[in-house]
Amino acid sequence: MSFHICKGSNLLDEISEPDFLVSRVPSFAQFFDGVEVLRDSLHEAKQVVAGRERVGLTNDGNMMRVACIPQALWAAILAVEPKILQDKKTFYKWLHRNKQYQVGWTKPQ
Repeated sequence: MSFHICKGSNLLDEISEPDFLVSRVPSFAQFFDGVEVLRDSLHEAKQVVAGRERVGLTNDGNMMRVACIPQALWAAILAVEPKILQDKKTFYKWLHRNKQYQVGWTKPQ
């Protein structure tokens, strides 16, 4: 498989695009449906901590689930950007642009 991108495009965003993935791997449609259900469930269980609404916190409040990404896509992301988790800014910028994978968040109440 080869990837052709034009100047200014972002390969991570292109391979993360739901329409691109579902057209090539139809079973990913079920994944995106599942993420929507997970997001709704986590939102129903939201917590307010220090005046901020937090969605995705574990019961003990020590960790937050922020994203749900298919393992195959994650492998491709790491192949393109191996240090994505070493720089939180890079990961969260990608997640902000690709909200279809975001399941948890924090915002002022």
